[in-house]
Amino acid sequence: MINQSFAEGESVHVKSSPAKMLVFMLILVLLILNTINPVLGERQYKSCRIVLLAVLGDGRGATVPGEIRIVYGGKGLISTSNGVGEDVVVSFNLALMYASAITGVDYKCCNYYLDISANVGGLSATLLFYIALLQIFQDRECSTDISATGIIGPGGVIGAVAGLEQKLLAAQEKNLTLVYIPGVELQFLNYTPIPVKEVFTVYDFVHEEFENSKTNIIHKNVQITFRTVYENLSSMIENILNQLESVEWRDEYYELARRYLDEALTAASRDEYYVASSLTYAALVNVYTSKLAYLNTTSSEALHEEIRSALEEALAIALNIKNGVTQKLEVIAKTKYVDPVYLDFLITSYTRASEAEKLAIQAKTSLSTTRDIDETIYITARAWARALSALGWFNVTMSNYNSVGETISVRDVGLIKTRLKEFLSAHVKYLLQMGINREINLSEKNDLVWFVQIFEQLLDISRDLYTTLPSRVLFTSNSTEVIRPLVTRLKRLVEGFMGRYKYYPLSTLLVLDLAEYYLGLGFEPFTVMSLIYTELPRLALYILAANAEKWVITGSQPFYVPRETAVIYSFVILLCGLYLIYSTYKSLEKKRLLLATEV
Repeated sequence: MINQSFAEGESVHVKSSPAKMLVFMLILVLLILNTINPVLGERQYKSCRIVLLAVLGDGRGATVPGEIRIVYGGKGLISTSNGVGEDVVVSFNLALMYASAITGVDYKCCNYYLDISANVGGLSATLLFYIALLQIFQDRECSTDISATGIIGPGGVIGAVAGLEQKLLAAQEKNLTLVYIPGVELQFLNYTPIPVKEVFTVYDFVHEEFENSKTNIIHKNVQITFRTVYENLSSMIENILNQLESVEWRDEYYELARRYLDEALTAASRDEYYVASSLTYAALVNVYTSKLAYLNTTSSEALHEEIRSALEEALAIALNIKNGVTQKLEVIAKTKYVDPVYLDFLITSYTRASEAEKLAIQAKTSLSTTRDIDETIYITARAWARALSALGWFNVTMSNYNSVGETISVRDVGLIKTRLKEFLSAHVKYLLQMGINREINLSEKNDLVWFVQIFEQLLDISRDLYTTLPSRVLFTSNSTEVIRPLVTRLKRLVEGFMGRYKYYPLSTLLVLDLAEYYLGLGFEPFTVMSLIYTELPRLALYILAANAEKWVITGSQPFYVPRETAVIYSFVILLCGLYLIYSTYKSLEKKRLLLATEV
């Protein structure tokens, strides 16, 4: 009786179980689909059609249609249609990095496909790619009646391109309504057949206004801390001026030194001590150049001895500062937290010491291999003055900012290393397409030293690119009226950034103060733009670091996979479920027959 009852129970279970399990498996598949793709069929990918501006081999302008498609659930991989050159892929990758940093959308949320209907080359589409990616990341509708042309330099500076007039003619024939062009080319552009809008940096597209009173307090207080730097440099300059006056030496460099020193005194009287110390640095370069020029007229042996002594001093100061900063970073690594202002000032001390070191090595090479003594004199004066400037920054940092206020976790800095290295690598590959060969050389000693070295290398690249001819004509303008609003916009951006994020580009804000002051003195626009452009990589890295920290730590980006992949996964799960149901059914059926036979 027991066996018969059990057999009857099993028979009932066999009849009902497969149906229940099938329903269960279908529900499971639907849940998996809903988890993987919450909006299946709507956000698997997004497409943005673009119109590239190009110049044909015969010199005529042309428009080339293209498309950018992003597929959610990727790893940041870029693929292209046939015929798209490596330089175009490199430019797309750099545009992607900046669009991601500016919008706060992790570029590793997706894979990217770039389709261009013709063989085009060069880097001039970088600005267009950047604008299109902004529209995609911000969920805005892509505009197919606009275009852009421009390269992007370190820090996000928009540079000039060739064949602009021909490209604008092609845009007119295509009936485009607006073309974004490099702002530095407005002064050279005499023919604009369609509406154009100038772009100086990638930050020109940031429209949010910021206000933060705390930023103003930090900004005001930091000026006072440079008083000692100003006073020490001024005293040194006065001593050299007195030496030159005692031998009745006057030249153009002597006069420039006097002028800068007088302007520094005016700035100091207004408590603008950072501006004053920067002006004394300029005075120091000129007065020491004047001293070396005097020695060149009296004794070649004395000149060479003075140069060697100055370069050895500059190298010793630079090495001591770099070692000092490294030691401080190692101490911070043990405490696990760092004040962002302290870190920013340490970075500035380190990078300026590195610049002094590079100049000193360059001057030593020039002294031994060339006959152009004037060039050697100028580089030596800059190396020596830059070393003293770096020392001033280091002393200010140690005296006023060696404390803990708001903090950044050292652990967080370690987590974002990969993202920052990718950012630097994207620039290195991009510049290689411009014929500038660079190598990435990073220490693995600890995360903060590594962090500072990223800054050092990117700032070094930007200095060379923005301050040397002929490269500087690609990025700088000679119009004061163009530069003035640019400086104002950048100051507002930096102030807003400081109020919004925990990374403080305070050094950049001080340089923008100096740029405003230089404009008021009537400085050459090239000088002003080169000054601020070499600081923008700092801002770019801080923005990326702040966002990358959020991406890595919170994992806030949605998880998507392509629809095809989701369907395959679901089909496999369904087959496995059906097989399980069939196996269970056959097993129970076999058991039922066995029991029936026994009975």
